[in-house]
Amino acid sequence: MQISSQEWLGLAIMALSCAFAAWRGGRMERRTAAVIAAAWTFSILLDQDGHHGVQWRILAIDILLLGYLLHEVAFGKRLWPLFAAAAHGFVVLTHAAFFLDGRIQHWGFFTAYYVWSYAVLAALVGGAVWRPREQV
Repeated sequence: MQISSQEWLGLAIMALSCAFAAWRGGRMERRTAAVIAAAWTFSILLDQDGHHGVQWRILAIDILLLGYLLHEVAFGKRLWPLFAAAAHGFVVLTHAAFFLDGRIQHWGFFTAYYVWSYAVLAALVGGAVWRPREQV
């Protein structure tokens, strides 16, 4: 398995974002940081040479992460998961677009994939920064 420089950069940004959310955030942010970190890690470990065809295992991980984020939207009391779920919905739609039209070049796919993934991380960090104080 060979990890590209773009994947290393993505891992570094994800690790810093999740570490910040775990340090500064509340329970929801810590839990979500752990789920996102696991999803990114498993996606890289299960990558089947991302330059050829639809990555079905990564799509499955992204759908599970979207389900988790939608659960936080439905049952949480914070606003940031709505933005994270919307952005991650676009990640899943990026997979669908690539499946439906193979003419999409891989660089376009990965650019959209990472842009929306970074938006999910931005929502998580924003949630950690602007969280209400928890009752002790």
